[in-house]
Amino acid sequence: MSRPNFDFPGFNDLEGFITLLSDTRAIFKEEPNYQELPLDRPIVFVGDTHGDIETTEQIFDMFFGTHLIAMLGDYVTRAPVEHGSIKNIHYLFEVKRSHPEDLILLRGNHETPDHAGIIEIMLDLREFGVDAWRNTSSTLYGTFSDMPYVVSTENGLLGLHGGLPDIKSVRGLKLVPKGIEGFPNNGEGLPAHYQTALQILWNDHVATDEPLITLDGSKKEKGNSVYNYSRHTGRLYNQHHFNNVMSLLGKNVLVRGHDYNEKGYAFDDRLLTIFSASKFVNHGNLKGKYVAVMDDPQKELKTAKELRIVQL
Repeated sequence: MSRPNFDFPGFNDLEGFITLLSDTRAIFKEEPNYQELPLDRPIVFVGDTHGDIETTEQIFDMFFGTHLIAMLGDYVTRAPVEHGSIKNIHYLFEVKRSHPEDLILLRGNHETPDHAGIIEIMLDLREFGVDAWRNTSSTLYGTFSDMPYVVSTENGLLGLHGGLPDIKSVRGLKLVPKGIEGFPNNGEGLPAHYQTALQILWNDHVATDEPLITLDGSKKEKGNSVYNYSRHTGRLYNQHHFNNVMSLLGKNVLVRGHDYNEKGYAFDDRLLTIFSASKFVNHGNLKGKYVAVMDDPQKELKTAKELRIVQL
């Protein structure tokens, strides 16, 4: 099966774009936030694309029709080409609408109102007309809010955008509801599932098993996460926390995106950070833009190095 081709309708079809958003949101609403992936074909995991529509089309040229494509979030902002963010989500949503079983689109931290590159998206939407931003933004962010957060495979893999949240069981992941548009005050004072959702999108790891130290140095925490002051949101966790949460979930390997500086392997090669946007090829320990391929979903996965890295 060849890659689906969709002509971007230009900026004279606002009604068609809004219909696409609504149709895609209806599909997202029917999907669980924690998705068990079918193991009937190879799976390709795609990191952040950030408006890189050319790389997105390259990925679909290579894998669509033969692989299940699971994308880990951050489809907008930092686009390397004009109107790349709108073109990227337009293409991905068209594929999702026409071939929903062949594409998984997880939510990233940039698929939220506060971090979706409001100026970039606003300028793109204004090309539809002076009032298009006002008339379309709520539909766009509503669509983002119903995206799933986590994918899982029976052979031992967990995939998400940011990092492992502070949870006590897999139920903590599965209880995150649809429709959380944003996280005011970093989720403080809001229900626990808001914090879980925020942490899935924002958390990072530090490649050590040493105790984590809070910013003022007054408290050391072994095996727990600490507030991530560098991002001003989310949590940082170490290998002790990683091992504990992965054990709770019964998983061996975590695949995530989110941090181009951490591209590559960590925690005894059980964690893999992937980035698929051309803008960040020279960052991290695994240079270039790439995807990770699970060639045999029936085989138990022990480390992330059993996934095949494909350079784009």
